[in-house]
Amino acid sequence: MKNKLSTALLALFFGCIGAHRFYLNQDRKGYKYLYLSISIIGLYLIRYFFDIDTKFTLILNYSLLAILFSIIVFDFFYFLIITDDKFDDKYNGYNGNTYFKEIQNEIDTYYRYIKNIDLIAIKNGDFKEGSYNGLIKELMDIYDKMINVPPAQIYLYRNDFHKLQDEINKINISLGDPKINYFNFFNTYLPNDDSF
Repeated sequence: MKNKLSTALLALFFGCIGAHRFYLNQDRKGYKYLYLSISIIGLYLIRYFFDIDTKFTLILNYSLLAILFSIIVFDFFYFLIITDDKFDDKYNGYNGNTYFKEIQNEIDTYYRYIKNIDLIAIKNGDFKEGSYNGLIKELMDIYDKMINVPPAQIYLYRNDFHKLQDEINKINISLGDPKINYFNFFNTYLPNDDSF
């Protein structure tokens, strides 16, 4: 992820070679800065070695230098002043939607982990008693009862389910994992048949 302060400092100290633009993956703009610097140095060397000190070459050399200096100073202050959100939107392609997608990917990865590893072990009873997986097993048993009773009797299990789900989610949050609605989770990841 690109940093606006790093970009501003690159513009200030190495802006003449377009380092800040290369840092932002704007290679075409970076090459323009580089070509402008090479032109200024080349024109100076031509004036020095060939002793061509006409007004035109002098004005051209200083004009190019002033243009480059102005652009570098402008870029430096621009990257200092721009807000973090605007910088992220423009140069990191990072906005609310991107953030939401990253969070969703983390949750999906966690769900896949539980589906592929924990749920199989839990369903088979391959875990230590009193462990986190033991709590999930209890929750699964209550879930099985909830989905196998008539809708009018679900309330018999709802309080136990929510109480245990809250307890498990406290553990999840303390470990940095997402808070999960286990009813929806089981409904999504546990098949209805016993082939699991």
